[in-house]
Amino acid sequence: MVGSRLEPCLLAPLAISSAHRRDTYCWSYTRSGQYTVKSEYWVAQNVLKREEEKQVVEPSITDLQAYVWKLKTPKKICHLIGQLLTGHVAVTRNLARRNMRCDNYCPRCGELEESVTHAIFECPPALQVWSLSSTPTGPGIFRVPSVYTNMDFLFWRKNAIIEPDQDRDPYPWLIWYIWKARNKKLFSGIDRDPLELVRHAESECQAWFEANKVVQPIIQDINVEESQWWEHPTYGGKESHAARVTPAYRIGSTAVGNGEHAPTFDMPELWNGLQGDDCNVKRAPGLAKLCDGAGKD
Repeated sequence: MVGSRLEPCLLAPLAISSAHRRDTYCWSYTRSGQYTVKSEYWVAQNVLKREEEKQVVEPSITDLQAYVWKLKTPKKICHLIGQLLTGHVAVTRNLARRNMRCDNYCPRCGELEESVTHAIFECPPALQVWSLSSTPTGPGIFRVPSVYTNMDFLFWRKNAIIEPDQDRDPYPWLIWYIWKARNKKLFSGIDRDPLELVRHAESECQAWFEANKVVQPIIQDINVEESQWWEHPTYGGKESHAARVTPAYRIGSTAVGNGEHAPTFDMPELWNGLQGDDCNVKRAPGLAKLCDGAGKD
């Protein structure tokens, strides 16, 4: 009844078509009513985008995921941190959500539910590790009940305390060994001492930075000294000129060992030897013998 009463009110303002055609769909964002890609792009940028901005959505973790692969740490640890951010790790809460038959409590402390935040930041053994480590911590700014907030602090916020260029914080290794200690407790029933874990993580961090330190190459200095020029008789219509070359290597050069090495050759004598009877001796032993004879002066 209500619909039948409203229909005349809605239909009255509509003009009756003189062509008496059936109703069809039209694209109201162009004058012709025809759809175009250009008009759809305008709608996406000006109409739909405004509607999306009005919606209340959760913060994006795209920046966190992108920064994971910029960490100064082995790639296996980057992969683990990325999995922690996306929730693709086998904590009991995730297993229960996938209908896995398992206990939902924490294997280390017996908490009723084990989440990613609890396993890495809130479990008592993990809390001891963070407290004993050199990572800056404080009440209300770190170890809050959100893995995203805690990772945000580790990635960027703590750099206000530590200079980024001097930042050798072992927190990626701490996360790695906290997770390994959790698995060892779950599968082997072995508890790791938090202080031992912190020392091991810091030593692994120091070893990794030392192994990846960029060593500047030592440039070898080679000085070429020119001596007196000499003139050889015409050979083949051209005059041949040469010089006494004295290559001098720096002391401690790896090319010649420890000490100075400055061999000299008498170029006229070497040239005459090559043009004389020994010119047919072109193998390495003969040439070396000829050079030794030229350098005995």
